[in-house]
Amino acid sequence: MDEYKNSISNYYFHKHQGFKKCDECDTDIIFEETKHTLLYSCGKNDNSKCGIKIKIQLPIYEDIYKINIIKKFINESLNYDIIKKYFKINSKNENDKVTKDAEKIQEKYELENNILEKKSLVKKILEERKELYKQKNPSDYKQYMEYTIKLNELYLQIKEICDSIKTTIMIDYPKVINLKEHIAEEVNVQKQNVKKVIKETGESILKVNQKIKWLYRNKYKFGELIKLNKKKSIILSNDSEYIVNNDKLIVITEKQYIDNTTNKKELLDIGMNIIYTDKNGNENPGKIKKLNLKKAIIEDESKNEYIIDYDKIIIY
Repeated sequence: MDEYKNSISNYYFHKHQGFKKCDECDTDIIFEETKHTLLYSCGKNDNSKCGIKIKIQLPIYEDIYKINIIKKFINESLNYDIIKKYFKINSKNENDKVTKDAEKIQEKYELENNILEKKSLVKKILEERKELYKQKNPSDYKQYMEYTIKLNELYLQIKEICDSIKTTIMIDYPKVINLKEHIAEEVNVQKQNVKKVIKETGESILKVNQKIKWLYRNKYKFGELIKLNKKKSIILSNDSEYIVNNDKLIVITEKQYIDNTTNKKELLDIGMNIIYTDKNGNENPGKIKKLNLKKAIIEDESKNEYIIDYDKIIIY
């Protein structure tokens, strides 16, 4: 995939340079773009001095909604002329092949989106919401408001899970079909650099049972990593489970976790250096000037003062 991305970058870099002639062979530069292919060459003949420099097969995608329509037509034995719009079918005997293709795409859709796990998680959240609804007591104002806030948070968790599901699935992966040596060397160098950056950023340090923080609606949440997946993991926070992109997770120490999940106000002192998040979720250094019932007054490095919620304050 790195080779593909680098080749795409190279293709458009050369295309938008504006040169019409090749520096090496003085033939016309050709850029051809079809539905599934990009071609950059100095003439179509591979035997010329330069020939094809970059040829890229683009990925092919299918929409799961379209597949469901196809399956409906097949199951109901409806008009095959309609099915031909979506699949190559020469006769009704190819019904089985189309069904298998649709099933493969369905399986890929469920696997890539981790549907079974997400279904289970949504079911748990719905059960939790159901229990909260039962326990809500309109005569107890404080409890009623707390439960209402919790119900809204659970709803947002479900929405996040649903929004994370991709309906468009890549069925044919992209690939670089032909590269000239000087391009291939450039790609290999870039690919090595990408691997080096990934290694240096420590992307693989995530482990089950680690304490984690991540930005959630411009505030940091704190929790424990309970299931590690390739792209997204499940974090337990305040008895609720969240599916979070791995690149958004930040590993913290046990002390940082305890300090930020207990009664934070009791751990804060006047003059204490802290970190606070602004409305855009950016971290800023500050110092406690005053502690109020629900908020604190923070002084930043420029001596400006801000009123900040305790849940936006990070103890480090």
